Amino acid sequence: MIYIARNHWEEITVSQEQLVDFVLDTIDEINQDNNDYPHTANAFKRCGLNPWSKCSSLQAFQQHLMQLERNAILQAMINNQKAVPLID
Repeated sequence: MIYIARNHWEEITVSQEQLVDFVLDTIDEINQDNNDYPHTANAFKRCGLNPWSKCSSLQAFQQHLMQLERNAILQAMINNQKAVPLID
């Protein structure tokens, strides 16, 4: 069972096949959106993690970090970072 939001929550029963179709349709919508507006691909490029790139350069990510450091507030945040131990 899944819950669908319309004007209120209601319980409906769907088959496993319908649920898989919902997921596949959603993936198709996300992929189409990324074709029209490549937000995800741009993020991968920026971080140097584009799996389709022939080079694995972090140059775009380094440029992004340098650009952040030009902002006075972000620079202050970067300068004031402190490492915190995650375990005792």
